Amino acid sequence: WTHRRGRIAASMREDAYRLQRIQSARRKMADAIDAGALPDYLASTYSEKDLGHLTYDWSDEQREKWPQSQRDAFEWLRGAEMPQEQEARDAQRRRDARLSEIMSNPPDGFFPTPSALAVRMVEMAKIRNGDEVLEPSAGMGHIAEAVCDHVCRNDLPQVKLITVEINHTLCEYLESEGHPTHCADILDVNGEVDRVIMNPPYENKQDLRHVRHCFGMLKPGGRLVALVSAGFQFRADCETCEFRDWMQSETVVDHCEILEDAFKGIEALRQTGV
Repeated sequence: WTHRRGRIAASMREDAYRLQRIQSARRKMADAIDAGALPDYLASTYSEKDLGHLTYDWSDEQREKWPQSQRDAFEWLRGAEMPQEQEARDAQRRRDARLSEIMSNPPDGFFPTPSALAVRMVEMAKIRNGDEVLEPSAGMGHIAEAVCDHVCRNDLPQVKLITVEINHTLCEYLESEGHPTHCADILDVNGEVDRVIMNPPYENKQDLRHVRHCFGMLKPGGRLVALVSAGFQFRADCETCEFRDWMQSETVVDHCEILEDAFKGIEALRQTGV
């Protein structure tokens, strides 16, 4: 994600909304013509330019300057768009604004999981029907979305998804995307779950602490899939050495691989060499 790409996407959506409003207006006018009920003040209003003007989201103050016939036409056409279309448009605008706010001032250590990588992590978790699945440090919910898609695609209706996020702005974003979220530091959260799928913060070896804490939350037979900084392989401090020893235990690691350029490329909202 970049500001330029965000602006392009928002502009394209606004153009699509404009065309959608025009189509709705034309459908309403066509029905009125068939019924012989088209108002006189709309009798000569057919062009895309005219309808685009009359279906735009003008403010009350702006419309006060219009001739009465134009105001009447605006009010008549305003009901052409279906309520669900208006709600979807307004929800997307709010989503775009929140995304822009988050990416303009990203929290420390915030590197959203690229969608393709999130899908792969979910597949590796081998989720079963009835599992409780935790995404700690959920960020923008890319892993949560991948879990929901996986659950729907594989008919796993009894899966329960739990998301935890410490940043209040990101919590609000997750809630708006349909993911009820516990706004808390995962290190202060306890309990037992069947699956953990996580992309923790990397600064100051937080990823090591988060992984070990969440591993301790697994029920017997549980499974954890995590991204960690490649630095755990070569750093020589005591905490990292202990983590390496722990990772090498046969009871802990089933699969480990190095992901080259995991946070680079067009799918990465923020790019990094981690």
